[in-house]
Amino acid sequence: MEPAGRSPSGSHASGDSSGATAAPAGEVRRPAAADDEVRQPGDANGEVRVSALRRLARAPLVWLQVLLVPGHALPRIVEGGRFGAVLLCTLLCAGLTVAAIGVRLDMVPVLLREEAHPKAAPGQDSQATEQRKSDREFDEAVEKARAVQIVKLGAGALLVPLRLLLLALGLYLVVRFVGGKPKLRAIVALCAHAGLPGALKSLLAAAVALRQARLTPDGIATLVPPPWGALDGAPLQRLLAALDPFTVWAVVLLAIGLPHAAAIGRPKAYVTLGTCFVLFLLVTL
Repeated sequence: MEPAGRSPSGSHASGDSSGATAAPAGEVRRPAAADDEVRQPGDANGEVRVSALRRLARAPLVWLQVLLVPGHALPRIVEGGRFGAVLLCTLLCAGLTVAAIGVRLDMVPVLLREEAHPKAAPGQDSQATEQRKSDREFDEAVEKARAVQIVKLGAGALLVPLRLLLLALGLYLVVRFVGGKPKLRAIVALCAHAGLPGALKSLLAAAVALRQARLTPDGIATLVPPPWGALDGAPLQRLLAALDPFTVWAVVLLAIGLPHAAAIGRPKAYVTLGTCFVLFLLVTL
């Protein structure tokens, strides 16, 4: 005779035949159909998109960490090997500077100086060069000179990411030559993030340009003047001007990240990078 309160064994058999597992007391088990509804094939792509958007949203914070605490941020960045967003950032900052300069650019003083001191072309009569332009011709010349200057500045802005990529290629070859085992993607990521001080300088130049009532081409190079030396002085002064804080900042970032990106010791990395930087300064004087 079965004890009271217990179900017959047949009821257990019938319950097991349904394929469901008994849940512990107090726990609600979600049916298998619900699991199938959550794990849809298309959700993987959605998760990838969300992850990419989150990385993009966190990018400014990561760049700020690179600038302020590079010893903590650069090893992770080099290991990740991502550089597309930061290259786009440097390009946008350079483009913003060009736009700000274009708003304030004034070519009238340059053309007036050229009219005051005309240069005769070979075989041209000196009296012909002394003929003044009409107001309409002068205005057209101003607009043309302004457009040419903006195009030159825009071309320079487009070259900023290319220069960082060329820097990465050159550094990769140098590190291979000294016996390192660098990963190209890691070197590119390091050099791309080393361009952040230059991007910050571009933003400062844009802010200074917008504060000007007008800006001549001669004043573009001095929007963010070097604290020491002179850009148009003697060779030693030009050398000191090239060692502006933003350039030194970029070199420090490279020095911190190079041992991680090239798998070499810090002394060798510092000596290699220092030698390359000195040679670069001597060549560009």
